[in-house]
Amino acid sequence: MNSEEPANQFRFFKNIARLAVYASVALSTFVIFTLLILSIGSSGGSKIVMQDLTGKYFTDVHNDLVQSQIRIQLIQKNYPDQLPGIILYQSVPAGSIISSREKLYLTVNQPVPILTMPSLVGSSLSSAKASLERIPSSTNQIYSLEIGMISRVPSGEFPPNTVLAQFPPAKTSITHYDKAYLLVTASEEDANQVSDISMLKGQNIKIASEMLSRLNLDYRLELFEKEQGTENGEIKDVIRGNDEFIKLQVYFTKQKYRYRNGYERISLELDGQGRCEVIQTPQITEEREHVYVTRKHKESEPVDLLFFREGATRFEVYCGDEMIFNKMYVPDNLG
Repeated sequence: MNSEEPANQFRFFKNIARLAVYASVALSTFVIFTLLILSIGSSGGSKIVMQDLTGKYFTDVHNDLVQSQIRIQLIQKNYPDQLPGIILYQSVPAGSIISSREKLYLTVNQPVPILTMPSLVGSSLSSAKASLERIPSSTNQIYSLEIGMISRVPSGEFPPNTVLAQFPPAKTSITHYDKAYLLVTASEEDANQVSDISMLKGQNIKIASEMLSRLNLDYRLELFEKEQGTENGEIKDVIRGNDEFIKLQVYFTKQKYRYRNGYERISLELDGQGRCEVIQTPQITEEREHVYVTRKHKESEPVDLLFFREGATRFEVYCGDEMIFNKMYVPDNLG
């Protein structure tokens, strides 16, 4: 056997061992750098405290949310009486701990173009129609508003075809999907329509109430609650029976939240003596408006009333000289 063979074998295994050491060092270095990179990458995934975002503009908080690497999922809703672009709801409550890679659902008000209802009371019907044909939006686009219904009542104070009442009220926020409802003075040709109370079907309750008040007719409401629909405040049917009252069947949708403007249902007993009346006073104007009058009622008679509220509004009910109801209705603070 050649004496050099053991030496060659020794050198061979020595080289193999050296390569193994190099490989293990390289592998260890790779693992260390990999863990270091992962730790650096996960440092942005630290926990953060969720802020209260409701009531804020989404554009104002968007950059901060992106920098926090929170995954944002937007849900768009359409509330014309709320400011466009504000956050109405957040899925993670304020004060909760959230990871930067968790998903956050934000409900943002993204309405169709906002219009301002023009003031029509006192103008002629032709002038009112022209105003409804050209309503500018906040982006200076021009929209038209469909007339839902026109009712007529005789009046010696104003010329024929003068607008006496309108809905929606002047200066309220609307969309071009809404409809306008009007009460105008009757001409001689409209005499037959004035006496036909059944023609109030399809009219808005505010206009119907104004008309019956001007005709000195007492009425009671029968409310039909609906889960969804655009008939809120619309007259479903008119019933004139043998008793002293006209019954108005009215659609009513109870809202989950009390927005800036909306309908208010008031249920009470007319337990005072004599004539009863409801006075509505919006906080923004402090102008007292008589919105309902009944000249005769049964003892402790339960009644349902429905009124359109503009912002914070106080409702007072008097029977004779006695106040039997007094309450301020305030919009919910969604922020």
